[in-house]
Amino acid sequence: MSVSYYDSAIKPHLTAAHEYAYRAAREISRMPKRPAFFTLAQDELDNAEAEAAAILEVIRSVKASYASKPLETA
Repeated sequence: MSVSYYDSAIKPHLTAAHEYAYRAAREISRMPKRPAFFTLAQDELDNAEAEAAAILEVIRSVKASYASKPLETA
């Protein structure tokens, strides 16, 4: 295992999830009002919240798996 492996294989996925969530929040915060026309925004936000809860469970599982792994020896 190397730092470069972590940086290339793992970190980009964690960074992307963070960036997409904040990008959506930023765009919604820029809206002065909700549009009068029908949108799926509320349904999509509800779905995103449910998916985020599921992702959080995956993250917790991955953290437990990571913590249970022995440290490398040189």
